[in-house]
Amino acid sequence: LFVDGNLAATINEGGNNTGYHQTNPTIGAWNNGNSGPNRYFNGMLDEVRVWNIVLPQSQIQAQMNETLTGSEPGLIGYWNFDSGTANDGSPSGNNGTLVGGATILPHMR
Repeated sequence: LFVDGNLAATINEGGNNTGYHQTNPTIGAWNNGNSGPNRYFNGMLDEVRVWNIVLPQSQIQAQMNETLTGSEPGLIGYWNFDSGTANDGSPSGNNGTLVGGATILPHMR
């Protein structure tokens, strides 16, 4: 996981995860399973990109302020919120729904 172009966390999944599909993946929220309430990220996200290939940190940093076309090789999720929606700009078409009081603010660049 990279945040602002810097490595923030890693996890060793091992094996082949190409067949993994989560039914309602979330960005900025998690829950404690059946025993606890949902919890939400208390902050701001400008853009989220998900790749199914490994990108070197230098490439992430070089491209992090560039707007993507959505057709980049390996891109499987791209939410930039520029349209005022949580629509996925990648070919995957995983459009999102804002929950937990989330709002989209006007672009500040």
